[in-house]
Amino acid sequence: MSNSVVRVGPIRVLVSVSKQRYFAQSLEIDYFAEGLTKEEVVQNFIDGFYATISYLVENQGNVQKIAVQAPENFWKEFYEHFFDNKLSILKKVPLRSSVRLPFNSFHFLVIAE
Repeated sequence: MSNSVVRVGPIRVLVSVSKQRYFAQSLEIDYFAEGLTKEEVVQNFIDGFYATISYLVENQGNVQKIAVQAPENFWKEFYEHFFDNKLSILKKVPLRSSVRLPFNSFHFLVIAE
């Protein structure tokens, strides 16, 4: 049996702004970050995500605890903006191959203001 990971697609991350702060919430994995700019929130998300993955592997031996979808309200927001054509891709970032999750990249999606 192969030890490789099947990759099914991207982790979609909604990026929104409120009160001069940016927020990033992933859909397929319930993970969140914030920042003062779009660039900062993307970097904070990536750095925090990998730090969380490292912590889970070191302390629990796997990443199963993070393998939970975002709450329903984020999915509703995603589909509402998707069907209204208010989403665009801000940035695509490949997922490190060492991460044992079934995704190949992050797609940061910005909601039109």
